[in-house]
Amino acid sequence: MVKISKEAAARNREALVAAADRLLRENGYEGLKTAAAARAAGLTEGALFRHFPGKEALAAAAVEAGFAPVLALLDDIPEEAGPAAYIAAYLAPDHRDHFPWGCPVGALGAEAHRLPAPVAAAFAEGLERNMSALARLTGDRGRAAQILSALAGGIAIARALRAAGDRAGADAHLATVRDGLLALPQA
Repeated sequence: MVKISKEAAARNREALVAAADRLLRENGYEGLKTAAAARAAGLTEGALFRHFPGKEALAAAAVEAGFAPVLALLDDIPEEAGPAAYIAAYLAPDHRDHFPWGCPVGALGAEAHRLPAPVAAAFAEGLERNMSALARLTGDRGRAAQILSALAGGIAIARALRAAGDRAGADAHLATVRDGLLALPQA
């Protein structure tokens, strides 16, 4: 076995997690294959198993990593700005069309009840952090729950319309949900 530096090992682990994150969102948990994740990361499946004991651990790490950019986006929004920027970004056509890099709530929320316990726990933790960060912008946890629920549902319906070939309907749906949320008192 070839020995690699700690830095190279860390890069390999990051590449595996990024590949698994993308594949998990594209194919769901059942469609996430360790061999495919390793190939997408430019590594062997054996290298994957040096970093993760199995698919569940890989998927849990991918879910955790998937929430990181969402939380960073929320953290970058000043409290006084309220949730408007997040709402607009979430309900943007590019988020709808390129969900492998979007919010894990919209991409995985419908299948969370089917995830194995370690993956579901990572999802629940990310969801809690997402909700808390959004509550900072709304000033109210209940309002944050309403907004995140509307965002996740809105993006799921828009993706379904887009997948059925109704781009205009998908765009209109995004606009309707976005405009409705933005018309409500923000904080």
